[in-house]
Amino acid sequence: MLKANHKDNKFEGKIIPRGSLATSYDSIAHDLKLSRQEVRTAIKKLKDTKEVVTNPTRRWLLVTLVKYNDYQGRDAKNNTISTPYQHPSNTLLTPNNNDNNDNNDNNLIEIDRVQEICLSNVKWVEAVKRNFLLNDVKFKDFIENFTNHASVNGYTHISEKEYKQYFIRWYKKSTGKGMNGKQIYQYKKPAL
Repeated sequence: MLKANHKDNKFEGKIIPRGSLATSYDSIAHDLKLSRQEVRTAIKKLKDTKEVVTNPTRRWLLVTLVKYNDYQGRDAKNNTISTPYQHPSNTLLTPNNNDNNDNNDNNLIEIDRVQEICLSNVKWVEAVKRNFLLNDVKFKDFIENFTNHASVNGYTHISEKEYKQYFIRWYKKSTGKGMNGKQIYQYKKPAL
């Protein structure tokens, strides 16, 4: 759903309507780290429940979300969605914000490539490991898990700066630990 077009677009000379996506089983399998058969089974279930309609061509698969407009809510015109990585000023790009892609192509990089770039930044890696008391193995496990989590949630292209920021927030949220391994306590209202 996150990768569906938010407005009609052209792809290989054909119009891909709002709420649709030109893709392939292999592409979905790669993005979600699933087998091709698992993707085919999942799409078949979505078709059986009338949530999606597929239209295969020679080179790609057109997947249309049947109730795309219903999922967009009142703010469909602004193309805003709430995300697990909600930026305080709500400036996080939606994964398929076609209006802004032309302006942001220079900043956005494929997430696997951003992961490589961040891992090659020795200062950042050492700072994160030192601040959160992580050894090499734990750090690499958290990076892999975060990258998979972000990919599954539709963030296939992201800037290096955003990747680093979201990783830190995701780590804190998923472990409940902050700097120097200290427990993060959430304020809870007392029960009356």
